[in-house]
Amino acid sequence: MKKVYVTIEHTDGTIRDALRVHAADKIRASQIARNNSIPWEEGPQTHALLAYAAERRAMYTDAPDFDAWLDTVVDFELSAAAPGDPTAPTTA
Repeated sequence: MKKVYVTIEHTDGTIRDALRVHAADKIRASQIARNNSIPWEEGPQTHALLAYAAERRAMYTDAPDFDAWLDTVVDFELSAAAPGDPTAPTTA
């Protein structure tokens, strides 16, 4: 099983660091994509849907929908590295 984490920076300066993406988030994100005719393929839009679903599940956002949530996001990143993982690659 490959664990996925998302880090999100919001326009208000809040940074959500290494929020674990759950199976329910993946399913919810794919439902949102299907309902909005968004292709489910590897890329930033799918990653953003996963981040949105994870924040909604964790109750870290009250944005009523994906577009409203996206308006509050400066940047986001998906990662397989757990917070504090000593095996995670580092930059020189």
